[in-house]
Amino acid sequence: FVGTPHAPEDALDRAVRGRETLAVDTDDGWVYLQPVVLRGDRVAVVEAFVPAADLTRGVAASWGVMALLALGLVGGSVLVADRLGARVVRSSRSLKRASLALGSGDLDVRVEPDGPPELQEAGAAFNTMADRVVDLLAVERELVADLSHRLRTPLTALYLEADRMGATPSARRVTEAAGQLESELDSIIAAARTPLAAAQPGGGTGTAKPCDAAEVVAMRLDFWSVLATQQGRPYERSLTPRPTPVAFPEDDLAAVVDALIGNVFRHTPEGTGFAVRVERADRYVLLTVDDAGPGVADPEAALTRGVSVGGSTGLGLDIVARAARAADGELTI
Repeated sequence: FVGTPHAPEDALDRAVRGRETLAVDTDDGWVYLQPVVLRGDRVAVVEAFVPAADLTRGVAASWGVMALLALGLVGGSVLVADRLGARVVRSSRSLKRASLALGSGDLDVRVEPDGPPELQEAGAAFNTMADRVVDLLAVERELVADLSHRLRTPLTALYLEADRMGATPSARRVTEAAGQLESELDSIIAAARTPLAAAQPGGGTGTAKPCDAAEVVAMRLDFWSVLATQQGRPYERSLTPRPTPVAFPEDDLAAVVDALIGNVFRHTPEGTGFAVRVERADRYVLLTVDDAGPGVADPEAALTRGVSVGGSTGLGLDIVARAARAADGELTI
């Protein structure tokens, strides 16, 4: 032996006889045995011994350092991901707010493209879409104004025909009707030429001056009664004496009544009777227009804009339905 051996005797014998490398754990530490074959078939065993205290020295500190490094890496990664995520979320929320604002009627809203390249492209596409919507609406409103202005020519001809009829009741009614039509055309042209930013998103009904539904219905019934008498149509009116205020402009309500009663004259034969009722409930006003005609075969199709079940434009009932929704009401067939 050279030095003090620390390996057990059985481990040394095994290393000498079996000429195999061994690693042995002992109470004092860790022993590594490496046999070396010498001349004369002699075997020398080289022993490396590490005391038990040296085996664990610095391990706790190393683990602590590695744990701190791991926590630092995780914390840094979370911080970077949070900043990147906050940028994406901020850009997404900005795009969402702009979309909701555009959907509610704010045509001037735009977004500042920010965030990842994909969100920047989405923001630029949103701005392009909003500009296109404004352009299309402006063109449509100008077209409405132009078409309304073209009606002035036949309206002027109607005035001339009324003058030729002389001072007769029929001429007076024609002149009054033409005057009302001209007033409606002026209103349409003025509304169409109003800048889009100044127009109310919901049609202005939220701030419109309320009117009395029974008074408006009575006025329009007086107008239609002349034609009903000429066509031999019996009609009934049942208007509640109680106040019937509705948050709706008088002109728009008159257009609703005209559309409903006009459908009676348009889609039923002459001589068909009809009835108009205005009733007051606790929270709403009920307007009913009923006729003795064959009825509506497909109510759902009749409420579809542009679809007519009777050969008309298919706009009347849709106008009534939209007006009812604007006043927090509904149309039922």
